[in-house]
Amino acid sequence: MAPAVNRAITNQATCTGIRNRRNRAHWLLIATAVLVSFTSTSFAITWDGRVYSDLYAWTDTGQTHIRPYETIQSTLYAWQAPGGRLLQVHGYVRWMSDFKDKLPTDPQTYVYDLYARLTGVPENSDFSLGRQFIYTGAGSSSLDGVRAQYTAIKRIHVDLYGGSTVSGVTPEKIRKYSDFGTLGGGLSYQLKKSTKVGVDLLRHNEFGSLAYERFAAWAQQSTNFWQWFGRFGYNGMKSKPAEFLARISATPSKWYFSGEYRWREPLVAANTIFGIIDYKMYQEARVNVRRIIWRSLAVQGQAQGTFLSGDHAWRVLAGVANEFFSLNWSHQSGYSGINDGVVGSVTKRLTHHWDCYVAADLSKYRIQPEEDTRMESYSGQAGIVWHSVSGFEARLEGQLLRNALQNSDARIFLRLSQNFSVSTESSARGTW
Repeated sequence: MAPAVNRAITNQATCTGIRNRRNRAHWLLIATAVLVSFTSTSFAITWDGRVYSDLYAWTDTGQTHIRPYETIQSTLYAWQAPGGRLLQVHGYVRWMSDFKDKLPTDPQTYVYDLYARLTGVPENSDFSLGRQFIYTGAGSSSLDGVRAQYTAIKRIHVDLYGGSTVSGVTPEKIRKYSDFGTLGGGLSYQLKKSTKVGVDLLRHNEFGSLAYERFAAWAQQSTNFWQWFGRFGYNGMKSKPAEFLARISATPSKWYFSGEYRWREPLVAANTIFGIIDYKMYQEARVNVRRIIWRSLAVQGQAQGTFLSGDHAWRVLAGVANEFFSLNWSHQSGYSGINDGVVGSVTKRLTHHWDCYVAADLSKYRIQPEEDTRMESYSGQAGIVWHSVSGFEARLEGQLLRNALQNSDARIFLRLSQNFSVSTESSARGTW
């Protein structure tokens, strides 16, 4: 090999080694700065949340179920610093089984949320890693993955996320991204203090191929008097509009008005058998009115319609309510059947620690228009609650249901719950 070539190879290797050492020194410097920052800031490690112990018992088709549920919702604040910087771990986990006749899925541990979240490092950023629920204008998903958010110049907000979707049948497993991957993001802009616009994208795979792809553009405005929201959705796989949503509400004096109109297609995975069905777009419209007439006593009404090709369904509701009781009459007609019913509830504070409540639903319905007579349905529940200033609560509730299929369905529900908070102080000199 020529001497010039040898020198060139030697110089290249030397430069590469220098760059590698510089890169290692660069990352070592960053790691050292972060470690020093975490250990040199006064903070308290805090863990708080709530624990639930439930017992639900009933008999169904000759089987007796006595089902225990153990649930914990908590947040661990592992590090906090001035400027809103913090590191937290959030969890929402439920375990369930059956003391008598077990279901095929028993026992089961369902992890709804379990993620670490770093906020404010760097400034105006937010990173989450783990199992988390994502909701955007283009859709929603529970996924095992990562989410990164950043706000620039106080008006532009960037949101990126990706991971594998969580199975409802086997939630204890983390599935492969190549088979069940979800990828998406959003960009929003604060036009002024009360007005914001944005765009969102969501792509989801099922069994290794693209199941759906959605785009959405939205705008919202909120003032002291009224709020409105609008969204347009687009089906990227079929290259056609998928949704139009308009929602508005107003609160003049003692009145409350709200209205909503939605035109959309069903969200169907394109790589399943349902993807070949020639489904139709449908429309929904809803109007709500409420008026306070004395103290907290209010009268309210609602009208809602669902419009399909060649068929419609209507639902109206009217009633009165305050902070202690509610009584409503409802009527339903159209393709979903005919139903007239009365729903009411009463809550009573007995003492400083004791509450009791009762609720009932009485209705007559007809599923098919060819039926001559209507069937009857009765349901009710009554319960008593004891709560303390320390955050402990005990609830005992009885439930009863009777309809054309169930002559007598009686159930018992018991819940014990407790708030908790544990904090360990730690401090040292220095700042970020």
